[in-house]
Amino acid sequence: MVNTAKNHVSVFRVLPIAPERTQIEIHVYQTPLQRDLYPIDLKALRKDVDRDMEEDFVICRFLQAGVRSRAYRVVALAEEHELGVGHFYKVIREYLDGTSP
Repeated sequence: MVNTAKNHVSVFRVLPIAPERTQIEIHVYQTPLQRDLYPIDLKALRKDVDRDMEEDFVICRFLQAGVRSRAYRVVALAEEHELGVGHFYKVIREYLDGTSP
């Protein structure tokens, strides 16, 4: 997953380890201009990321526990924050349907 912000780009590498366990690596990149304008305090960034990710992990733990259920399905995205996911699915759908430009 790739997240873009005005001060950096984060690339999330998601590594499935077992059905109930996943490892996530987060790589943060900045252009030279971003480094000059928005220097990153790594300790503060780590604290913010840990807080935000823990909110997601609570949900993920419940989802992973229920993945084996026949009733499991994804029903909604946090559209404001996951616009790229919706766009990705739209592009793939258009490509598979043969309607992409």
